[in-house]
Amino acid sequence: MYRFYGWEQTGIRANGLAPADFYDLLSGIWCAETCAPRMRGEWTAENPTLGQCSITAFLMQDIFGGQVLGVPLGDGNFHCFNAVDGAVFDLTSEQFGDMALDYAHAVAQFREDHFAKQEKYQRYRLLRARLMREYAVRLRSLGRNCCQSVLCACGGRELTEDQWMRLGACFGGGMGCMEATCGALCAAEMLMGMKCGAGPAARQAARALHRAFRERCGATICRDLKGLDTGKPLCDCAECVRNAVDILENA
Repeated sequence: MYRFYGWEQTGIRANGLAPADFYDLLSGIWCAETCAPRMRGEWTAENPTLGQCSITAFLMQDIFGGQVLGVPLGDGNFHCFNAVDGAVFDLTSEQFGDMALDYAHAVAQFREDHFAKQEKYQRYRLLRARLMREYAVRLRSLGRNCCQSVLCACGGRELTEDQWMRLGACFGGGMGCMEATCGALCAAEMLMGMKCGAGPAARQAARALHRAFRERCGATICRDLKGLDTGKPLCDCAECVRNAVDILENA
């Protein structure tokens, strides 16, 4: 059993994962570096959600949609949580221990206000990059191919889950399902194109992404990465997915 507020909201899903699944992933990612600076000295591994509320809530909004709301704390600050399709969940509520929060009188929170603070935006970007890596690897463990895993995790709500799955269907085992260019790399380049648009900027970004992937993984061709001809794998599929996402998110 989980202890965060709204843990029982199993009807809310993103690519088959419920809020509790993201709590599990984030439990290994929240750290002092992602904690709000004013609380960083008090952060411990035993209280990992301390100072993580706003960046976590906006990250969950990226994944589930809905609203980010805030409980007034009386000192000018708000404790942020998520409301999606009439259901509420708060992945970081445990930091308050037995203190009961008044979720009924929360007010809307907006990322343009929160991310006006550059340090908070950078903490959000750091948390997002680390979560997306593990999110994509989790999706692969659930049966998606490498391309679908990266697309479904990092593509967000630009397309539906079914559309992302169809888009990546022909890249399992590399492009054309023939151990050609790695599917995770193909997905990252597709998403880079959506980010950059058509033209020279996209081509330049794609080349940089391709080079970075080769440097990390040792190759870009699925057959070579798996070591099918040499018997010496260069980089396993999960790590290829993790590297593709990391390069994409930090580009």
